[in-house]
Amino acid sequence: MKITRSHSSATEATKKVLLVLKKSNLVSKVGLGIIKKTKGKSGNINIKYSPISGGTKASIVGGGTVQEIYIYTKNVEKVSEILSSL
Repeated sequence: MKITRSHSSATEATKKVLLVLKKSNLVSKVGLGIIKKTKGKSGNINIKYSPISGGTKASIVGGGTVQEIYIYTKNVEKVSEILSSL
């Protein structure tokens, strides 16, 4: 899995998601988006995702931050199942 880094870092919550995706061997590339602070608590990881051309866009909330990532895959359904299980 190749990670493109137009933004140079990933949040701790995003790193956990990336580790799971890397183990799956379903993802060809991940693009990291900007990190924004949230007003909520820093509790559990929450993932919202939606299909895009060639993959899935996911917003990962955790640790008082939110980060969008772009997941490129040929099997969107399987990747969506993985994201739902986190």
